[in-house]
Amino acid sequence: MDVLDGTRDRDERHRDQSSTSGRHRYSSRRSSFKLFGVDIYKNPNSYTFISGSAAQSGIRFGHLRSLEVLDDDRAMLTLKDGSEIEFSNGSTDIGTSVREIIVEDLKEGEVEFSWEDIESIEFSETDFSKPSAFGERLYGTLTTRRGEEFSGFVCWDVDELFDNDVLDGEDQRRTRKIPFANVTSISRYSSSGAELILKSGDTIVLRGTNDVDESNRGIVISDPPWGR
Repeated sequence: MDVLDGTRDRDERHRDQSSTSGRHRYSSRRSSFKLFGVDIYKNPNSYTFISGSAAQSGIRFGHLRSLEVLDDDRAMLTLKDGSEIEFSNGSTDIGTSVREIIVEDLKEGEVEFSWEDIESIEFSETDFSKPSAFGERLYGTLTTRRGEEFSGFVCWDVDELFDNDVLDGEDQRRTRKIPFANVTSISRYSSSGAELILKSGDTIVLRGTNDVDESNRGIVISDPPWGR
C-alpha cells in the first residue's frame, strides 16, 4: 500500500497504443474537483495533482507490474492492467535523488543499489511464508493535539516503518538507539523532545535528533480506505 511518487507531463496523460512510440499511457476515467484553484483527479489506483504542464502523481506499489529506468530522472511504469505511465523525478522515489534501493535477497541478505544500477524491476506478489529481516510493519493510532485520531500503518520521520527500525535520541547525555519493537507509545514532551513508554514499563525522554524533536520530517499514517 506504499505509494511511488513522481511527476508526469499533462500532455502525455491520454496517449494510447496508436501513438508513434508504440507506448500508451494510463487513461482510466477519473472524477475531478478543484482545491484552491488546482485540479485534482481521483481514481482507485493513483492520485494526480495538476499544476501548469506537469502533474504531481502517486501510484500504489501494489498496482505496479514493472518499472523500467529510462534515464537519470525518468522511469516507465507498467500497471497490472497493462497501462503505462512515464514518471520523472520530483520526489526521492524516481531518479538519481533516490536515497537507496534495497533488495532483501534470501541468499545474499540485504543488497543496496543506486538508481544508476537499475535497468528494470519486475514486481510480484509477496511471499508471506518468508519472514523479513526488516521486521513487521509498524501499525498504530496517532492522536493529534486537537484530539483527532488516525489509525493505520505508521511511517516515522518519513523513514522508519518496521519494528526493527531504530528510534534515535539523547537521554541525559547518553545516546540511545531503541528499536520500535520495544516501544509501546511515543508522546510529544516539548518542541525539542519526546516521551517514550517502553514495553518493559520504563518511561524515558529523548532529545537531540529529528526522530524526537520539531525537525522530524513527518509522521505518515496509511489507511487502506482513506489513503495517507
